[in-house]
Amino acid sequence: MKTRMILTLALALAMGLSSVALAASVEPVLVNPWQSGNAAFECSQVGDYMYAYKIDAWGDGGFYMDGIYVAKFYDEWGVLEHVNSITISNDNDITFDWIATNSIGAVIVKGGPVANVFFYAPPAYSDTELYAPINPKNLNPYGISHVTFCWNPDPEEVCYDYETAWADGTRYIDSGNWATFTPYTTEQVIFYAGQTYEAGWVTFTDNGDDTVTISIELNPGWSFNPVEESLKIQGYDEAPSGNPSPGGFAYKYDITGSSASVTVPAANFYGVHGDVRVEVACPVILP
Repeated sequence: MKTRMILTLALALAMGLSSVALAASVEPVLVNPWQSGNAAFECSQVGDYMYAYKIDAWGDGGFYMDGIYVAKFYDEWGVLEHVNSITISNDNDITFDWIATNSIGAVIVKGGPVANVFFYAPPAYSDTELYAPINPKNLNPYGISHVTFCWNPDPEEVCYDYETAWADGTRYIDSGNWATFTPYTTEQVIFYAGQTYEAGWVTFTDNGDDTVTISIELNPGWSFNPVEESLKIQGYDEAPSGNPSPGGFAYKYDITGSSASVTVPAANFYGVHGDVRVEVACPVILP
C-alpha cells in the first residue's frame, strides 16, 4: 500500500527571503516530511513511473557529483530492456543541472527531512539549477542528500520515407516524368509509389448517376502523408498527353490514414495522384 503524503507548494515566502538565487524551469513541490527509500519506492510516492534511478550519498567525501550515470534495466530473463543515461553537471553543492537520453517525468531532490519534487509535463530531457528545499533556520537550501529520477519510456520513434504515388496505367509522356493515367476499369489497379513500390490498390465504382467513387486502400506500413491536398484527381474524356501538373487537378482532398474514398464526375480516364509515406527503420545515431 502506497504511503499517502500531502504535497504542498514550496513556500513562496521562504524562497523570496533566500539569500541564494535559485532557478529551474518548473516550480518545485515541497513534500514535508519526505520518506526515503529505494528509487522505485520514492518514485511511487510522486506518480506512476515505470523506471526510477537514485543517486545516493550526494556530495559525500567533498566531491561534486558531475558525471554520467547510466541506468540499466533488465527483464526477468536478464535481457537488457531499457537504458537511460543521465548527465549531472554544474553541481556546486547547492544546485545542479541534468540531461537525460530518455525524458524525465519527475526529479526528487532530498535535503534535510524534506524534498523538492520537480514535475515535468510534458516530460523533459534537461533542466538547470535544481535545488533542495529551503532550511527555515538560515533561509538557504538544505544540502542535497540524494536525487531520484522518475520516468516512463519515450514513445517509440517512427520514421518514414516519402513518395509520390500514381494509379497504374499509361504514362503521360514517354520519358522523364513517370506519372500515369488510368482508363476507367472495374478491376483493381495498383497504386504505385516511387514508380516501383506497390503502395496499395485503387478501385473505380460507377454509381449509375454520372459519378464514380474512387477508393484507395494502402498496404500495411503505408499511409497518406498528412499534408494539404495529399490526394489529387483529374478526369479526362480523352486520353491526355503532355506533362501533368497535379497542383492543377480539379479535385483535391486532405487525406490521412491508410484509406480514402471520394466521389467525382464520371470520366473515361483518370489521373490519381497521392502523397504517401512508408514506415522504415530509423537511422542509428552514434554518440
